[in-house]
Amino acid sequence: MEMYLTEKDLWDVIWEEKPNAGKTLLTWEKKDKCARAKIVLSVEDNQLMHIKHEVTAAVDKLRCIGKVILDEDIIAVLLCSLPVTYDSLITSLEGRPESELSLDYVKNKLIETSERRHENSKTDDMVAMKANKFSVEKQERKSNSSNSLGATNRMCYYCGKPGHIKKYCYIFNSRTRPSSSYEE
Repeated sequence: MEMYLTEKDLWDVIWEEKPNAGKTLLTWEKKDKCARAKIVLSVEDNQLMHIKHEVTAAVDKLRCIGKVILDEDIIAVLLCSLPVTYDSLITSLEGRPESELSLDYVKNKLIETSERRHENSKTDDMVAMKANKFSVEKQERKSNSSNSLGATNRMCYYCGKPGHIKKYCYIFNSRTRPSSSYEE
């Protein structure tokens, strides 16, 4: 897990303390969410492989002692052992006629679903990284702009009062726009 998170530049989030405030806090929180998602997705995939191996091993042991195990029974055990996130797959498989369900078909569907989840998580990562980059750049532009002054530091050039600018001056707007012609 350490190597996987290191590759994704997320391992430092595990060991660093949470920053107090600022841009580093936002970056840390985003990395923390991403690291948690990677860990959960990894555990779920390992769980799927564990289920597959355990069921196969149990079936092999039972067959070695002479028990007859039907594919329908193996399918039922596999589907009942899956995590909640596979509920949509379970529902779609249960909706099929039993004559179409074979053990190989169910295993292939499980593998396809797992691979699709991996592809989606990679795509989600790329989208999240691009969105994060855009967000950080936007924050930097905003903090570097002259408009980043707080409302208390602004001075109206029309009425001379602090806290707003001419565009939002209630005195200027009340004189230039008659209240009856104001439309939204």
